Amino acid sequence: MTTTVRVPCGGLLTDGVFIIGNSPSSTNKLLHDSESFQDSSWFPQGNSGWRTCQRTVRGNMDQVFPDLLDDYALLYGDLVKSGQPWKWEDLPFGDQLSHAQRKLIQDRAAKLGYTPHMDNPPPDPSAHNQPGGEATPGHEPVPKTHPQGEPSLNPAHDPAGVPDAGVVTHPGDTVFPATTRGVPTQDQVMPLVKFTDTGHLTTESIRDIANLATMNPDADTVILGKWYADSPNSYEQIAYQANATYYDLGDAYHAIRDQLPADWTPQQVKDEMWRINQQFIDNQIDQGKEFIFTSNPEDFRKDSFGWREYQRIKENPHYSLEYDPVNNQWKMVR
Repeated sequence: MTTTVRVPCGGLLTDGVFIIGNSPSSTNKLLHDSESFQDSSWFPQGNSGWRTCQRTVRGNMDQVFPDLLDDYALLYGDLVKSGQPWKWEDLPFGDQLSHAQRKLIQDRAAKLGYTPHMDNPPPDPSAHNQPGGEATPGHEPVPKTHPQGEPSLNPAHDPAGVPDAGVVTHPGDTVFPATTRGVPTQDQVMPLVKFTDTGHLTTESIRDIANLATMNPDADTVILGKWYADSPNSYEQIAYQANATYYDLGDAYHAIRDQLPADWTPQQVKDEMWRINQQFIDNQIDQGKEFIFTSNPEDFRKDSFGWREYQRIKENPHYSLEYDPVNNQWKMVR
């Protein structure tokens, strides 16, 4: 059977190709078993009729959505059950669906049995392409380069690339500043910073800083991933909304980094700052927590802190990477 969906112009999803028709008889009717459906009034994507229908839907999604909810639930269920990473744009006119409409689709799919019942429906996997490393209102300014020319690193991670199709996000567009999230200030962190005679951070200092930078330490789940300036798709925003554990040094990251020996190479500086991040990861592993990545860690840039985190967890034989198609998440669990 071919999966079908109705749209205000009449529609069909066949072999991954969305086709719309201007036939009055097909308008707003759900088509079943339509592999054999042929009508000269139907036309392929790209011609003038398609463009007319595009304009109709794009201007009236709120009005037509109630009639399409069950059909969207069916197609959403197919995406989830495929076991493959997906995005809302895989659905016809999916880029026009609001967060609230996507939540209704998720709930309806579960109610109709198209997806397993979930206490926490899968989050919206789409994300905006927002590069990291920019100073924006509501977010601590992040220098674009290290004084010695190193690419900028945010308070917990260097940017690992633009969001991919499977990024996990929380509902809503609010960005919570560091002060709201309880991120430690420089005044709190810097008294803990101590160096050896060779310029390295002491073991005690690394331990104390990592503990202070551990947000929501009592949670059972850790969220890791990519950082984006002033974006709800950034890992620390997702983790805060989910009440999960996450790592955030705030602007103290740069204050510590700038106190490292001036003659060190950018790689030496990066390796030293990684020691604090590694301590955070090791602490969470020791507690047996579950790790969730905001996107597929296999796609992280190989010189990013996100990649190092992933590799550090992989070194532990008790953890393995799993893809959860229902929640569209990459997890590392014991």
